[in-house]
Amino acid sequence: MKKDAIWSLAGGIGGALLVVAGLVALRVSVLNPYSVPSSSMFPTVRAGQTIWGYKLAYRKPADVHRGDLVVHRLNQEIYVKRVVGLPGDTIRTAGEKVYVNGTLLPQRPVRMEDGLNVFTESLDGRSYEVAAKLPVPRDLPIPNVSITVPADSFFLLGDNRTNSFDSRHTGCIAWPQIIGRILQ
Repeated sequence: MKKDAIWSLAGGIGGALLVVAGLVALRVSVLNPYSVPSSSMFPTVRAGQTIWGYKLAYRKPADVHRGDLVVHRLNQEIYVKRVVGLPGDTIRTAGEKVYVNGTLLPQRPVRMEDGLNVFTESLDGRSYEVAAKLPVPRDLPIPNVSITVPADSFFLLGDNRTNSFDSRHTGCIAWPQIIGRILQ
């Protein structure tokens, strides 16, 4: 083999390795795919859907906003939920109804899908869809809570309000448990 061909081949292999290393670094430190195993975020995210978490979205707790979809860690498990309460907010839930600082989040009926009532909900000028099985079946344990969100913590809910393991069950999620924002 000629000397120029060897250098050309080595340069091509080196370039390819740099690209692969860059992609690995991007995935580890910036973007990460997550497969959603349940219907707790229906209708926004469907069971089995792959979503992307942007790890650099939040540099401090004040960067997190009501209505954001976040990925967080709880007891070695990864969850995707919607931010409903910020530090200092008073949250009260009653079945599928949610009150933020004493104000009921407005819900407008949209359709029935997969046996669930789908509503458009509004929070801080942002609208998104949530779902609930209405009337709430007696065998679905949906805790009613009333809580003031502690400093550097967040109250998170699944969009499927009658089928989500969220802050109504776990309490508020502390800032260090937030991994990133879901890209939509």
